[in-house]
Amino acid sequence: MTNDTRRIKEAIIFFTMIIATALCLSFIISVVLYRYGIPQHPHKYLLSSLYISVCVGLPVAVMASQNQFRLMLHRDPLETLSATDTLSGLLTRRFFLQAANQQIQLMNRTDKMSGLVVFDIDNFRAINDAYGSTLSDKVLVTVSNIAREELRSRQDLITRWWGDEFVIALYNSTAEQTLLVAERIRQRVAEMSVDLGGSGVSITASFGFAPLSKYDSLESALARADEAMQRAKDDGKNRICSWSMAKLGIDSGQARPRQNRADRLAAA
Repeated sequence: MTNDTRRIKEAIIFFTMIIATALCLSFIISVVLYRYGIPQHPHKYLLSSLYISVCVGLPVAVMASQNQFRLMLHRDPLETLSATDTLSGLLTRRFFLQAANQQIQLMNRTDKMSGLVVFDIDNFRAINDAYGSTLSDKVLVTVSNIAREELRSRQDLITRWWGDEFVIALYNSTAEQTLLVAERIRQRVAEMSVDLGGSGVSITASFGFAPLSKYDSLESALARADEAMQRAKDDGKNRICSWSMAKLGIDSGQARPRQNRADRLAAA
């Protein structure tokens, strides 16, 4: 449902409620007066009361609905601005935390698992020092767009946590599914070349993964994913490390006897 369709639907519901309220009040007052025998011609009185209620309630409902629609037009852009990082276009940290905690509450009722991925751009400080903040911001925007495009649905959340670090929360996602999303992002970032002042610069990123269950707090899962990301950097960067590998001290670049890369990631 588009925003315009949603606004129109809400305005129609608001209009209907006002009309229904006006008619109900008129009918109740008419019935009370009718039972006390105040009107000389009860049936005509009831019809006249309903007619007057419609004549008064209809324009009031139209004006109120128009005002409600205009308020929604102004409200939605403000909500979008407050929820979106101005540079990357991703969710702000505050809005991400709010939405992710809502997902955890939903997990408590559904027993579904989620995956948490923390990643940042390798050697970003050197890029910023060499090319300046304006061109390094171009790298952030490019990586943000790639990561957003690889999300599976609107239920998946992504934020620029701070600086060049990003966090992804994949709702109802197995470890294999989460790792495959992270791998697609990693590959696309590693394959691109960003034009910075006339020279193409290759970019890589390091990723950490941790599962998120209904028994976890978001803070503890973030800490585990961040620990895994730091291990990925220590192992040589441009790779994905799961928290279980980091905990056991396994090199995230170590070869394992699997048929393909996707299977290796599923086992992490």
